[in-house]
This record gives sequence, C-alpha cells and structure tokens, in this order.
Amino acid sequence: MNITTNNSTMICSFVVITLLLLLTVSSSGFIIINLNLSSSTRITRTTRTTTTTARQHSIITSLDHDGGSSAVSLEEKNKLYNAIYKNIQLVALELWKGDEITLATITDDAICANNNNTNTNNNNTTPLFSYSEGEATLEPTISFSEQCSYFKNRAIHTGCPAAQHSYGLLLWNGYSTTTTTTTTIGSSSSPRNSNSASSASASRSDARFSAKFHSAAALQHHIDGLAIMGGIIRTGTGIPKKFKNSELGIQIINYCAALGNPAGINKKAALFEASDNYMDAVQLYENTLVNNNGRRINALLLFNLGWCLIHGLRVDAVALAPDQGSEEAAWFLYKEYERDDPTEAQHWYDIAIDLGYYE
Repeated sequence: MNITTNNSTMICSFVVITLLLLLTVSSSGFIIINLNLSSSTRITRTTRTTTTTARQHSIITSLDHDGGSSAVSLEEKNKLYNAIYKNIQLVALELWKGDEITLATITDDAICANNNNTNTNNNNTTPLFSYSEGEATLEPTISFSEQCSYFKNRAIHTGCPAAQHSYGLLLWNGYSTTTTTTTTIGSSSSPRNSNSASSASASRSDARFSAKFHSAAALQHHIDGLAIMGGIIRTGTGIPKKFKNSELGIQIINYCAALGNPAGINKKAALFEASDNYMDAVQLYENTLVNNNGRRINALLLFNLGWCLIHGLRVDAVALAPDQGSEEAAWFLYKEYERDDPTEAQHWYDIAIDLGYYE
C-alpha cells in the first residue's frame, strides 16, 4: 500500500514538474545553439529543449587558453561573441579610418565564391549571426599571377568576405599588386588610407593592410578572418599598439576553434606548440580530422599534423609495433638530427637499433 502510494506520488510529481518545465520553455523561447560540426551549424529560436552531446559539451567548455575546464553556458557564449565583435569593430574602424568599408549585399553574398555559409539568421545585429568561412575561389580564367588584383577587386567592390580574407593572406605573404599607384576607397586620397601596398615582400606595411582586410571580413562574421584577427590582436601585428591584447586574442582564437574552424584550430594548436604542449596540439589536429571527415580541413592543418608526426613530436616510437614502420621512422629522425644535434640523433639511433633496424 505504501509502495503504491509512493509510486503514485512520484508519478504525479513528475507530471507536475514536466508541465512546469514545458510552460517555462514555451514562454521564454530558449535560444539553442547547435554545434554539431558534422553538419551545418545553425542558430535558431525554438520552444523545445535539446540534449547536449559529449562533443558539443567539449566544444562549449574549450573557451579558455588551457583547453577549457569549466562549463560555459550558451548565454555566456553569446555574451562572449558580443564582446569580441565590439572589439573587432573598434579595430576595424581604426584601420579603415577615412575609407569606406565595403560590405557584401545580399546579392553579392549569394555569389561570393566559396562563402561556405554554415549558419543562418535574419538579424545580423545580434550574436545570432550568419557566418561563413573559407577562402575565395579563383576563377579558371584567372591566371595565378593575376590572383592578387582579382581578389583585391572583389574584396573592395563586392565586399565578399572570402575575397577579403584571401586578399589579406596574399598581403601578409607579400603578394601585393605590382603597380606603384594607389587605389583609395571613399573620399580620402592619403597613402596611409590607400588599399594597395608595396609588392616587394612581406613587410610592416603588408601586415597593416592584411589586418585591414581581415578586419573587414571579420565584421561580416567570416570566421577565418575572425581567427586571424585573434592572432593579430594577440601579438599586435599590423595594428596600433593600443589594440594589442593577448588575453582577448586568445579568447577569439578559442572561440573560432570551438566552432571547428580550421584557421581557429591551427592557431589554437600553435599556442599549444608554443608552450611545448605537442600532445594537446596533435590531439586537436587529429580530433578535427576525424570529427569533420575531412570536410573542414585546410592544407595548413594537414601540414602541421604531418610535421608533428614526422618529427616524433608527441609520438613515442618505442610504443609502436615494428611492422608499423617505427624503426624506419626512428632511423629517419636519427639521420635528420645527425649533423645539427648529435645528442638527439643518438637518442633516435638507439631507439632504431632497439627496434631491430639495421642499415
């Protein structure tokens, strides 16, 4: 009798609690962020609750510089993006002072090559934004030598964020236009506000113009551009000293990495490597490769992973079976270090011999 009564009470309590939860959700309209990186990420308003997967939880809790240790709510994450975006606006306005920042219209955005929209929302004034990633596509009719002027034209005249990102990368690497004349935007004719740079090689001037166009891309919620701006703000490269902010830069990088963006992943892994934490760096590379099935992987990420593996960083050759080629790998490392670092070379030589390698 007591058991029946208790069961009935428990069932009634469960029903009441469930109804209260449903009423709360339906009246508030919770904002749910879907961070399932195997499909398009969408931010929508819904009246239903969702279950956070282990993968989603690991992303949400990876917003600090050491990989994340405390849970971050969706509300806190939206607040973080708001704060990040406001800082990007300040930097962009300074870099584009006197010039008009060209932003893509709906029509231009629709034809922006390789825009890779991964999120949709009709109100870009809130942190619930429509973001994109990836570089712009070079048309088959455009020669490699013309790529800089091609991307520059699209970046300036159509405001394509992918083109702004691509042009910014070219500027950083010294592939600027070969003409000595300057092209300005808006009413300013000052060389300081021009959108061309010297063509010799990567220089301080190139760094500034690279930051300028990446800031324009980031203003349009282009995540690659945002990730690079994180690196720029962290180091102060190409921007006024007053905007250098290491903590903010790391926050931006971690935010982009949490979205699964390759540029964000690369920069976050680079932070791990800078502190000799190759274990977490390689794990980050490998997890990204597996979780995205290669769909959101860029060449730099693959190169970085290969570099770590080839150089034995985080790899214990002794733990590998001989038929996996560990003895050959150890011998390769011995030969690589033989001239410049005899001590390190001897370490790998001994491992190779222990594993049964013979010349």
